[in-house]
Amino acid sequence: MPFLEGFIIGLGTLVFIGPVFFTLIQASLQFGWKAGMSVALGVISGDLLCVILYLYGLDQFLKNPLFLNSFAIIGGLFLISLGLKHIIRPALMLEVQLAKQMDLATSFIKGFAINFINPFVFMVWAGIVLLAKTKFENPTDSFVFLGACLLAIFLTDSLKSVFAFQIKNILSPIIIKTTFRLIGILMIGFGLRLLLYLL
Repeated sequence: MPFLEGFIIGLGTLVFIGPVFFTLIQASLQFGWKAGMSVALGVISGDLLCVILYLYGLDQFLKNPLFLNSFAIIGGLFLISLGLKHIIRPALMLEVQLAKQMDLATSFIKGFAINFINPFVFMVWAGIVLLAKTKFENPTDSFVFLGACLLAIFLTDSLKSVFAFQIKNILSPIIIKTTFRLIGILMIGFGLRLLLYLL
C-alpha cells in the first residue's frame, strides 16, 4: 500500500526537531494559527520542490559540493540572524496580533527559506525519493508514496501550529518572552551546525 507506507514515512519525520519546528511555534505564538499554517505551507512547498528536482534528474546537481556548501553558508547565516533577532527583541505582546496579508506572506517565505536552504533537507529527501524509486516499479505508486509522505508532513506541521496557538492563552508574558529567547538560542545553534557542515 504505497499511500499508507508513504504516510508512515512522513510521520516518521516527527523525530527531526529542527529550525522548522521552532519557526512554526514562533509564528503561531506571535501572529496566530494562520501565520503558523503559512509557515507550514512554505515548508511543504520547499519539500515539494526538492521532490520534483530529484524526480526529474537534477539529483547530481543537488549533490554538488559547491551547491550544498553555498546553501549551508546562506542557511547558517539566515538562522543565526533570526536567532539574534529573537534574543534581542523577543515578542512581548499579550494578545495575538492580527495576521495581516504581509505577515502571512512573510511567514510563508520564512518557512520556505528555512526549509529549502537546509542541506540536511535535501539529504533526507534524496533518501526518501531513492526509496520510492527502488521500492515501486510503477511510477504511479512512487508518486502516491511521495504524495502521502508530503501530506503527513503538512498535517503534522499544521497540528503543531494549532497547538501552539491554543496554549498561548495560558502562557504568561514572561514565559512567552523566555520562549522566544530560547527559540533564538536554538536557531543560532542550528545555524552554527549548518556552518560546521562545511568543515
